[in-house]
Amino acid sequence: PAIWPPKKRTHVFDGDGMVHTVRISGGKAVYSCAFMETERWKFEQQLGAEWFLRIGELQGLSGLAKMVLCTLTENKLTGLRVFEMSTANTAIALTPEGKLWALNEAGLPFRFQLDEVGCPTSIGFDTLEGTLKGNMSAHPKFDKRTGETFFHASSAASESPFCVCRIIDGVLTDRVELPMHAGFHHDLFIT
Repeated sequence: PAIWPPKKRTHVFDGDGMVHTVRISGGKAVYSCAFMETERWKFEQQLGAEWFLRIGELQGLSGLAKMVLCTLTENKLTGLRVFEMSTANTAIALTPEGKLWALNEAGLPFRFQLDEVGCPTSIGFDTLEGTLKGNMSAHPKFDKRTGETFFHASSAASESPFCVCRIIDGVLTDRVELPMHAGFHHDLFIT
């Protein structure tokens, strides 16, 4: 976590997203790293303390109570929408359009770029030109031949909590809602 040492109980998945790079050029290796400056990260940096619920806190009845209370209050107090509270800490992707994304199951893809020496710099959440209004899975699939991107998304707050989507030329073009049993749907396979 960016706030160290953590005051809240944490889980390995609770860390803020950080991109590490090694650029090899001219016989030299240059290492760089940077936190992904998501809205959540910026809020906690400004506050100087942990604010958002951590997975590590979700234990027993007190964890359930925290989850319900935080769901009802956290985003109202911060002004952030639920999918803007992502940590961008699960996966890195390079889209067919050449965008670099840091991803997390619970949010929008977070764009970053690399400078000439390979140092990562945050850009911000990618809404796909305003067409993506909810979370995206951390493991989208890319068809380099057609330029299409496919991903799934889950939302407990939706009537249809599971959908599969298609992106063409950086815009969400198709969304198909599917009946799915409750659970954690982490990845998908395209054939």
